[in-house]
Amino acid sequence: MDSIHHSFFTVKYLEVLPATYPCPDCGRLAKRNSKGERTLVEPSLDVPTFLIVRMSVCQCQNPDCARKFFRIPLPFAIPRVRYTDHARGLCVSSVVRDGMPFSRVPDRVGEDFHLYPSRSTVWEWHQEETESIDLSHSYEPWVKAIFSGVLCIDEVYDGPFCLILSTDPLNDVTVAYTLERKSAGAQRPGMNQAWLDRHLEKLAQMGIKPDEVIRDGAPVYDNGLPEDWDQARCNFHIIQDMTKDVLQAVNAYRKTLPDPPKRPKGRPKADAPPPTPNVKTEIWHHRYLFVSRDETIQEKDRICKHEAHSCFEKPEGDILQNLCAAHPALQTVRQFMEETWGLFDDKEACFDAIQARYDTLCDTPAYRDNPHLRDALQKLSGDTLKKACRFLEYENLPRTNNHAEHEARSFRKRQKGHYKLRRAHTIDRALKAEMMRQKARKEAREDGIMRLKRKGEASHQTQLPKVA
Repeated sequence: MDSIHHSFFTVKYLEVLPATYPCPDCGRLAKRNSKGERTLVEPSLDVPTFLIVRMSVCQCQNPDCARKFFRIPLPFAIPRVRYTDHARGLCVSSVVRDGMPFSRVPDRVGEDFHLYPSRSTVWEWHQEETESIDLSHSYEPWVKAIFSGVLCIDEVYDGPFCLILSTDPLNDVTVAYTLERKSAGAQRPGMNQAWLDRHLEKLAQMGIKPDEVIRDGAPVYDNGLPEDWDQARCNFHIIQDMTKDVLQAVNAYRKTLPDPPKRPKGRPKADAPPPTPNVKTEIWHHRYLFVSRDETIQEKDRICKHEAHSCFEKPEGDILQNLCAAHPALQTVRQFMEETWGLFDDKEACFDAIQARYDTLCDTPAYRDNPHLRDALQKLSGDTLKKACRFLEYENLPRTNNHAEHEARSFRKRQKGHYKLRRAHTIDRALKAEMMRQKARKEAREDGIMRLKRKGEASHQTQLPKVA
């Protein structure tokens, strides 16, 4: 390969001149008749680089073949494109891997690699790359081989679409997804049994049968999942539902307090006493403290004090302590939250011990007499507490379905900048590209396979299999 270097650009010359080449239509070996030329743009870190390729033009000798002359294909560039495959790959990876909007990719690759494709060209390349992905051959056998036995399930909404996700939290991969669209007359999409059945059917076709399924409190999962699947309830969503009742208890107590005396109209006198502090307003502004963990409050105080934040007048830990000391009802609420967190914080406890603690909470007169705290305890009634404590039986079972939640949030974040991914087939292609990226990343790191392990069992980790 020859090249010409200039201060503003570089030109490289390449010859691909085989004497014979099979005809793309009939397959018969054709001889070289003449020479053709293509000018391609390839990425470069220094200056714009042009690749001039001289190639064979062959003549098909088959009289029955409709093609008489043809240029031989280049292994590094597709026909009728002036960019090499390497340049196309950089643009597509900017969208798939880096999550960049299509409109910003030309500026990025222009500054870094001296490539200047249009936005529509980047869009077309992305669609061409993702349209050829076949998960049934390239991804599903691989994800089945490394499946840990734990499945996190969640749904996320994007306009008229509902995306149902199933992920493997131990191996950090997406197992499967189903994209559903709301019916014509519906106001907004809502998870229903028909959508869940289609997603479960897809998992069955893949051969995925989990040992544990971690789900949130959506009613559709109560009777919609197979009976032979062991269900584990997400601790975070349970605490979230209980927190709403606790905040209602704080607000109900706040409304029972007397209003401060009204100040007389007009400008106050110079020797007038300062206005009476409004306790109801103070409780309302700091209501979140009653459902915040101590370490969260301390960390926020440390950051606000270090940065000299304008809102930092008094440590929030002191504010909470003063409110609880002045109002015994709020002290009861705070104590209730601390004991509720204690139900799930001890991972070494057995279920019988946690059940005994829960029964003690239900029998406590201060909690039983408060209707809002009583409603909060009802969130753990029935078999909910047992499902929420499934993590006690295993060494590595997560307590939450945060892995599926994270995948859903990542999808929403990608959609913010990708305004052209708003139709079913474009969303589907983008999801396939993301799943293939997960596979390539995991194989590049050569991570071992994690399996669900009960307490007392030997650790089980194998090497990542190479599945084509």
